[in-house]
Amino acid sequence: MQRLSVALAAAALVVALLGATPLGEAARDVVKSGVTLARKASGTHSSRRGPRGPRGPRGYRGPRGFQGPPGDTSPSNGYEASWTTAVPIAGATPETATIVKTSSLPLGKYIVTAQIQLTGTGANAYCRGRGPGPTGPYVGQPGWVEVSSADSALSLVFAIDLPTDSSISIACWQPGTTGADAGPGEIAAVRVGSLTPAG
Repeated sequence: MQRLSVALAAAALVVALLGATPLGEAARDVVKSGVTLARKASGTHSSRRGPRGPRGPRGYRGPRGFQGPPGDTSPSNGYEASWTTAVPIAGATPETATIVKTSSLPLGKYIVTAQIQLTGTGANAYCRGRGPGPTGPYVGQPGWVEVSSADSALSLVFAIDLPTDSSISIACWQPGTTGADAGPGEIAAVRVGSLTPAG
């Protein structure tokens, strides 16, 4: 770029000295031609550039970024309740079922499992979860077992949403006749973040 400036300055001096003489006109032509060549050499020519060359190879992958902070932990707490004294089942229908155990829980959504030992005589015994509270609606499906003098285990699994601090209950009944006892037994409730119906 510095050489181009020097050449232009020298050419301008020659043109100024020679003026409008034939020799001056020839000097002007030489200057124009030199400027064009100089622009081409320095890449400042106004004509289009040539075709782009092939793409170079891809560079190396950069280092991995820092790991972000962990997200919030979803609410998950376990609650356990048990009873050791057998409770006589006096109800013969779901409407007259005997509450054999009630367990208090804070508000939240829960997956509940229960294990109940039944002994005695009479027809099959049925048990089912209900809530909120001992008079709340039934939840989940009932479990049943054939009652005999030996211990018979009955298992329940159900989900429940408690909008306030409340309780869940296990209710049992014997259709047709009574004579069974429910207990000992155990309830385990795990609070979860959400309850989504499965397809």
